[in-house]
Amino acid sequence: MPIATNMKTGPVSIRPFADDDLVAAAGLMTELGYPATVEQAGARIARYTERDDHLVLIAETGGRVVGLAGAEVGPSLEHDTVVGRITAMVVADGVRGLGVGAKLVAGIEDWARGHGVKRMTVTSHLRRKGAHVFYARVGYEDTGKRFVKEI
Repeated sequence: MPIATNMKTGPVSIRPFADDDLVAAAGLMTELGYPATVEQAGARIARYTERDDHLVLIAETGGRVVGLAGAEVGPSLEHDTVVGRITAMVVADGVRGLGVGAKLVAGIEDWARGHGVKRMTVTSHLRRKGAHVFYARVGYEDTGKRFVKEI
């Protein structure tokens, strides 16, 4: 379900994903650039929600789902502590810049702290300039490049 452009938000609540969010989640994942049918989104999210070290959060305002974020925590070969990673995050186009993303990141970070995480990472495609500005604004430092190879 598309979100109206230039929509103002009321109070934004951040909560764990619920099955009723599936249609909206599929739309948001598609908006992020990872097309998903409702069935595909359901299968992807199910792989997360069945694990204690993974989380999917939903941002909601006025009864509408306007954002989604996924994260994972786990051991690291590079560091002595558990690390966390934001694996996906999207805020609906009509509500970007209104604080929804910052609330999603804060929710992810609170959950990660509860799992002993001291360091969070996130990757973002080079073309997502707006996302890069956002992540810097919420305290993430640009430290390198990601390399990908389909196998």
